[in-house]
Amino acid sequence: MPCHMFYRKYRPQKFSEISKPNDTAESLLQQVKSGKTAHAYLFVGPRGTGKTTTARILAKALNCKKLDKNGDPCAKCESCLAIADGNYMDLIEIDAASNRGIDDIRELRERVKLAPSVGKRKIYIVDEVHMLTNEAFNALLKTLEEPPAHVTFILCTTELHKVPDTIKSRCQVCKFKRATLTQLVDRLTGIAKNEDAKISKEDLKKIANASAGGFRDADTLLQQVIEGGFSVDTLLNVGSKDDYLDFLALINDGDVTGALKKINKIYENGTDLYVWVGEFVKYLRDLLFISVGADTVFGDETEEIANSIKDQAKMLTPLKIGILIESFMKAQNSIKSAFITQLPLELAIVEACSFFDVDDQPTKENPYPKTPLALSTKTARHPEVMTKNVKPISSKKESDPEPEEVSPETGIIDFKVIEEKWCEVLTKSKDVNSSILALLKAAKVLELKGKSLLLEVNYAFHKERLESSKTRKIVEDTLNEVYGVPLKISCKVSETRPVKTGDREVGMLTDLNVVVPASPDNALNLFDGGLPLR
Repeated sequence: MPCHMFYRKYRPQKFSEISKPNDTAESLLQQVKSGKTAHAYLFVGPRGTGKTTTARILAKALNCKKLDKNGDPCAKCESCLAIADGNYMDLIEIDAASNRGIDDIRELRERVKLAPSVGKRKIYIVDEVHMLTNEAFNALLKTLEEPPAHVTFILCTTELHKVPDTIKSRCQVCKFKRATLTQLVDRLTGIAKNEDAKISKEDLKKIANASAGGFRDADTLLQQVIEGGFSVDTLLNVGSKDDYLDFLALINDGDVTGALKKINKIYENGTDLYVWVGEFVKYLRDLLFISVGADTVFGDETEEIANSIKDQAKMLTPLKIGILIESFMKAQNSIKSAFITQLPLELAIVEACSFFDVDDQPTKENPYPKTPLALSTKTARHPEVMTKNVKPISSKKESDPEPEEVSPETGIIDFKVIEEKWCEVLTKSKDVNSSILALLKAAKVLELKGKSLLLEVNYAFHKERLESSKTRKIVEDTLNEVYGVPLKISCKVSETRPVKTGDREVGMLTDLNVVVPASPDNALNLFDGGLPLR
């Protein structure tokens, strides 16, 4: 006897067998009961949420010979049994992914004109309708708008945005939602009971969570566990809530060693860290909802675990949880590209543990305490926060006298010393760079305020060159060497211009009054190329 997949073996055969609540199923049931069904439907929803199953049940209801008083098909007449077996002549299922061209639709248009062979109505189920080409959609429009009285179209898609508006407007759109955790667990419990399989409710919840709201995925995973003998944790690569409780407790205590050991043990057991971290982020999200008072969204746990989770949520502020979520999401994104798989997660652990302070817990009087963790994001974007009001560590003893402060109005040394040794500055500049020497010769020392030495120059060009970063450093190093104190230079352009030496001069720096440096054979000197650039 062939082995059927669970999602086929336990597929609902009537509206009453569909997991409730289901607004679409209830609406269709009422339409069948009242005899006011539409000529075309568009079923929209994620994969595995029951679109094709509901379409087949609707096909049964439209052709059933023994409908009950609520509009539900009997699932026992010839039509219902033939549809369940997949050999009903008046139910045509088309895979639009492989029959997507205009020729396929033209053939369909010719076939819809034929009357039903055995039933009351002819049903066309077009799966993955969004895969049709634009030409195929256009060819379908007229038939979809005014089909023969005996034809019903049911279009199914997972990507509504790819379906043209002209198609949507001609159909009754029915949306299928993802299954809730409770719906999935109830279904899996029933299947496990029918299969005489012993599986804990906790494992069923793990399967339900891993299926992401899809009935088909949940059925397939359960079959692998029951018939394949796989461990749920090994198959899903996820941890239990106890694992996440313990792991977060280690982080909250600042226990880096314990958290690192736990992660490496999980990795050595063959768990996919990418999936594990994703589930941990989902757990943190649940804590976030609880911490802001929205704990109604977090149920479906044993009373003991639920209480432990709530207690843990009370120990954390929403801000802390948010930063943890951001940190571990970043680690998860880096796992697949990391040479050492567990390294991004280990770095996230070290960072998280370093920010936690176990003595700084939220209280009734101070529910949002300022902790290093709370400031982590701010300091990352504004490093000055880390150094503000921080007293630097000094190597001097307390008994050492403090250096005498310099008034901004007086110089750090006597101005006469500056003037007396200026020639020495020029001499040393000659050894360093002849172009800088020319600039300093043309400059006049005006005053010294604090550590700032003001030079007067004749042209803005000279000011620009002297205040360029590289030239300034050379000059200031030379001043420090000559005077023995750190001096900073600044320049101002003189209000008076040099005396003109010819009629062609305009009083500005031009090629006519630039003094060519010595050694004209040197091209760099000839074009003033020895002057440092910015």
